[in-house]
Amino acid sequence: MTIIGGIGMFSGPVLGAVGLHLSDRLLRDAQIKIGALVLNVGSSWNLILGIAFIVVVIVFPQGVARLRLRLKPDPHDQG
Repeated sequence: MTIIGGIGMFSGPVLGAVGLHLSDRLLRDAQIKIGALVLNVGSSWNLILGIAFIVVVIVFPQGVARLRLRLKPDPHDQG
């Protein structure tokens, strides 16, 4: 959870744990229907979770909690 949320902030591990718990609850038994094709997410849940984990670590190397700090403009910036 800390790796996903980020270290150095209290909210990092909390966000990581909440995100993993919610995604587990919402997607474990989900089925995606594309026309006549029905994909059972639950049967591939570990694979999907692993790929999502890798993507989050690559896209947000400092964690999801630091994303807010990167998007928020610095009030002390004169430029």
